[in-house]
Amino acid sequence: MTTLASPPASAVAAFDLRFAATVAAAACVWYLTALAPGVGGGDSGELTTAALELGLAHPPGYPLYVWLGHAFTWWPMGTVAERVAALSAVSASLSVGLLAALLRSLGLGRSVALGTAALYAATPLLFRYAVVAEVFALNNALCFGILLATTAVLKGSSRAAIVAGVLAGLAVSNHHTSVFVIVPALAAIAWRQRWWRQPRAAAQTAIAVLIGLIPYVQLPLAAASDAETVWGDGSSWNGFWHHFFRRDYGTFQLASGPSAGQVPTSGQLLAFLRAAFSELSWAGLPLAAIGLFRGLRSRSHRAITVVVVVALALSVVVFHSLANLPLGDPLLYETVARFWILPLALLAVLVGIGLDGLPAHWAGRAAIVLGAIAVVRIAPASRQFGSDAIEAYGHAILEPLPDGAVLLTRGDLITNAVRYARIGAGFREDVLALDLEMLTQPSYVARMSRRWGFTFPGPSYAPSPALGFDLAALVTAFGVRPVFIYPEPRPDDLSASRFHLWPLGFAQRLLPLTAPARAVEPWRAEEAPRLERLRGRFEGLATAFPPGTWEHVVGLDLYAARHRAAYVLLLAVIRGDGGASTLATAAADYRALAAEPTAPWYVFKNLGMLEERLALTEPAASTRVLSAWARYLELAPTSDPDRPAIEATVARLRRP
Repeated sequence: MTTLASPPASAVAAFDLRFAATVAAAACVWYLTALAPGVGGGDSGELTTAALELGLAHPPGYPLYVWLGHAFTWWPMGTVAERVAALSAVSASLSVGLLAALLRSLGLGRSVALGTAALYAATPLLFRYAVVAEVFALNNALCFGILLATTAVLKGSSRAAIVAGVLAGLAVSNHHTSVFVIVPALAAIAWRQRWWRQPRAAAQTAIAVLIGLIPYVQLPLAAASDAETVWGDGSSWNGFWHHFFRRDYGTFQLASGPSAGQVPTSGQLLAFLRAAFSELSWAGLPLAAIGLFRGLRSRSHRAITVVVVVALALSVVVFHSLANLPLGDPLLYETVARFWILPLALLAVLVGIGLDGLPAHWAGRAAIVLGAIAVVRIAPASRQFGSDAIEAYGHAILEPLPDGAVLLTRGDLITNAVRYARIGAGFREDVLALDLEMLTQPSYVARMSRRWGFTFPGPSYAPSPALGFDLAALVTAFGVRPVFIYPEPRPDDLSASRFHLWPLGFAQRLLPLTAPARAVEPWRAEEAPRLERLRGRFEGLATAFPPGTWEHVVGLDLYAARHRAAYVLLLAVIRGDGGASTLATAAADYRALAAEPTAPWYVFKNLGMLEERLALTEPAASTRVLSAWARYLELAPTSDPDRPAIEATVARLRRP
């Protein structure tokens, strides 16, 4: 078996940078060729526009990513989304190269370092977030840099402590989970340099950390700018620390709101272990266990192994004890899974040490084979980690709106897709797009008032008029400007009951109940071809992309838009506003919705109501009534108040 003996001093000093640079360059070419052709879902649109405008993203702000992303927007090739996504690709490739350099600095052979780097580079989670604008790849690169600098300090380099300090500050300026690596790394440096005896060394490192935190000046800078993508108010000390400590989400928890709650840590740990087996292939965790054993046995490498193991424990156990999103929902599962990219990187270090512990004559070959298998496994799917569906979604939401319209949005996917379309792609900049949740912040209301020259009816939005302006007051303040909302008003805003909702593609127009009633048939004649165009662009996404992806959500949103249009016809039938043609059209629309394999229970309920009316003139429709309501009874919750009446009707229709 190979040994973990220290390499020559010259090799330690050089860290084999040429080899690491070659590995990073190869990974960079791979990631760049797989860049998503459009902006990604989730936070990607917000990060992209924040970088373009030099604004500020959601807490804690990610100022380093904003600065670097802005620099990448200067590249005169590709779209803004592709340029900022290139930052993620470069960051991911840099982390691959730094992993190879770290393993070489530990005395591992080039073949082992190369194979381990390839295995890590091909982890699906890393790849997914290396081709869109996201902060996780940069976080890994900075954390590997900290580990590499810590290794140098443990081998006697005092200057490397300053490098580690600067990188630690920069890492916190990008993503707070880096503290899971920073804490044990700085503890190891303090132990090696005997800070309690050398306060000067401690002070130098502390100053270096503060230098690395300089990007946080972006909080007050963004507050003073005209950028639209600015979350919170960093112009005051209270606002600065509120944003820095993520108080909107809860400082020591992952999320807040209706999706958050108490989640068993054990279940999350098991989910991570299952993912690790999948991400690092079947051999990854066993090799990491071997690497842990070997690293702790080696006197010369015990300290850095302890740093990696403590960082791994913190990033897995502590994180999952604070994470509060249930993993049963595929989208929330993916939200939590993004944070596994860092512990998977730490596991890769142990995998490399474990591979080096195999018999010397085939350790390197085994590493190369394992890395090659990982690359071959992911290569066919590498182009599927990003698509242009989210960017097209933002355009599709805005495209049918009349000139000068107001669009009120809710939800990260919708708000960020629309934001990128307007700011990043320069599409429909005439539309005043406002996020209802952001309107609850007085700083956002004041910023939008300055940017658009519009006087809001109060300092902030609140469903209760006693706390701020509600939806009705906001719509009234816009005067003659047409106001649309997507997807729908907040359920706790009772003033929404004063409006009709008329679908226009994905969005819905808010029309006061006092406005003249619209004729259903002319509206339907305009809306039908619009929906067909949307189906031509987005239909099939819900099946082509798995649950947990934003493309899958867009596919579901298309289905919801089709249902909203059909529901308008259903209401017209119930009110008696439409004739026989409206009834026939509504029934046809609901039959098409019911034909989808994932059609929800309420679609069959409404279809049964329409078929029951058709049965008055079409005896054959009685069979369709029974079929629709039978399916409803299979899917509907027992709490639905209409269930007893429908059960009685089904029983009657089934009598011979």
